[in-house]
Amino acid sequence: MKKEIVIVGSGFTGLALAYYLRKKFPQRKMIVIEAQKKVGGLAAGFKLPQWQWSVDYFYHHVFATDKDISQFLNELKLKDKLQFYSPLTSIWFHQQIIPFDSPSHLFKYPYLNFYQRLRLGLGLAIFKLIPNGLFLEKYLLNQQLPSLVGREGYVEIFHPLVQAKFGPYQDEINLAWFWARIKARSKKLAYYQGGFQELAEALKKKLNQQGVRFIFNQPITKIVFQDSGYLLFSPQRQFTGDTVIFTTPPQKWWANSILKSTYSRFWKGKKYLGAQTLLLRLKKSFLNKTYWLNINTANYPFLVLCQHTNMVSNNYYNQEHLLYVGNYLPPQHPYWKKTKEELLDIFLPYLQKINPQFQKDWLIELYKFEAKIAQPVVIKNYSHQLPPLQTDLPNLYIGNIFQIYPFDRGINYSIRLAKELSKIVL
Repeated sequence: MKKEIVIVGSGFTGLALAYYLRKKFPQRKMIVIEAQKKVGGLAAGFKLPQWQWSVDYFYHHVFATDKDISQFLNELKLKDKLQFYSPLTSIWFHQQIIPFDSPSHLFKYPYLNFYQRLRLGLGLAIFKLIPNGLFLEKYLLNQQLPSLVGREGYVEIFHPLVQAKFGPYQDEINLAWFWARIKARSKKLAYYQGGFQELAEALKKKLNQQGVRFIFNQPITKIVFQDSGYLLFSPQRQFTGDTVIFTTPPQKWWANSILKSTYSRFWKGKKYLGAQTLLLRLKKSFLNKTYWLNINTANYPFLVLCQHTNMVSNNYYNQEHLLYVGNYLPPQHPYWKKTKEELLDIFLPYLQKINPQFQKDWLIELYKFEAKIAQPVVIKNYSHQLPPLQTDLPNLYIGNIFQIYPFDRGINYSIRLAKELSKIVL
């Protein structure tokens, strides 16, 4: 069996892992196998000829509190390319856009009285001060959060967001997930100069120079143990290696996996949501100043609007205005079967409630992007059900979005997971 490290998946977990392992084992042969045609995973994007920067398929930014990516880029001498902004986050509620991303916005919020605003602010401050909120996973968010931030504040601000994001699973989410969302959040946000696809390609180039091989368009569908190593199969070919690390969601390779019996207690019944975005290239700005607009109004067909060019200058995008319409959807949701045009027709009346002037003739082009597995459903005591990074089989490891916890999946925590994995490999 070939003495080679095989990494499955070239999202930022796979890329950062390859980087750390190359430092640890400079002479080992290493290969990265990717199902798609390029690196980047959920943070991948595209660039049009008339644009200076790429744009992500799914909106991304980095918080000022995201230390792992900051250290990682500093090590790569790329930290100066992480540009910080202070864009506006708002909520759509009571038929208006209400700024809501600072203490001053909270204490000006018109639909809570002074005592309710004070209680909400104190509750959020306590979450910020908790150094490690993992112990909160034994509580359900919808049962405990109202008593911590006040029922009125919870109903007004947070319940609509949890309901819109998790849909049928909203009553199963634990409180540690909420703590992590509050703990990590910062007013300042950063975006990588050129787009995160640019960063992924820079990593690939560096790894190529260090002898790491990349093979694309090869989804792994089966893995078997043989002769003290592993055979991995894609529909077109097979690969061998003595050390294998999967960084992709388990549903991609689970059906024919040698781990099916030994790991079934961890993966069986895992619930998740997929991500779906419409990206609108517009001639005019849809949102006046707001970068991120949470939809707090019930029965809207989308969760969030994100106008990328209200954070990053549209000078990099040929003066176009780029607007995401974002959703998290359960596996059987009917929107998965809709075309981009059908989705826009569904969304149009609601978009026009937010901006009555909006018309289809503003549209330059429309894109739809989907990832069927993008957000784990973090139930009560979720950490007790996490599989270890090192499996029961020799030199076989797993690290993916289901194990990024209690923080949400994202580039920063993908890099943190890669660093943790690199310490235990071999």
